[in-house]
Amino acid sequence: MPVSDDSGFPAPLSSVEHARWIAETIAPGTGIIRNYVPTDLDGVARVLHRAGHDYDLTWKRISAASGETLSSDTQFDDIRQSLGEEPPAEVGSLDPVSQERLTEILTEWRATQASVFFGWWTGSAKVGRLPGVHGAPAYRGPRECVLFESEFDKLAHLATEVGVTPYHWFDASKSWLVVTELDFDSTLVAGPSDLIDAITSDTVLEAFETSYSADLRSHRP
Repeated sequence: MPVSDDSGFPAPLSSVEHARWIAETIAPGTGIIRNYVPTDLDGVARVLHRAGHDYDLTWKRISAASGETLSSDTQFDDIRQSLGEEPPAEVGSLDPVSQERLTEILTEWRATQASVFFGWWTGSAKVGRLPGVHGAPAYRGPRECVLFESEFDKLAHLATEVGVTPYHWFDASKSWLVVTELDFDSTLVAGPSDLIDAITSDTVLEAFETSYSADLRSHRP
């Protein structure tokens, strides 16, 4: 895991072989969950991005104020009318509170403490300015990403450096995948049923189990 600069940010990997399985296991197309996560894993959890200045506003709290019923396919636009002047849930980046808790759950659940791979979208201006990114190989899944490898406990630092959470998180086991699609107000986690259960039953994360056929675009056709 070569380090590219004094900030401790790793240099992009010179090979994207570890990420090729993603493109091979997602369905072609865009907008439907199966277009973003491997369809050969047990299930998918949808982690809702928190709102508010301090990321203290859950969708449940906001939906209760708006009179809307919260479900696995609710979009933030469906409930935001009661938000007032508070910042909405961010699209395309997992909030720090949920990111920290999801990292803890995955760390506890994983059998090994080996390094983790992070894929960042090449279209991000901040990613493009990272040392070593220009000319580095990229992979698609479905967005074009540059691949990095680091310890899991450095995710918060790396995300702060880039300004957004990674598009992908996964490890060499290929048994789970985290995806934060740029156009979604939530993050998807695909994996074994016990991992999905741990995420959806957690008291910090606000998450639903969803289906591979769900459409999470804000403006559905």
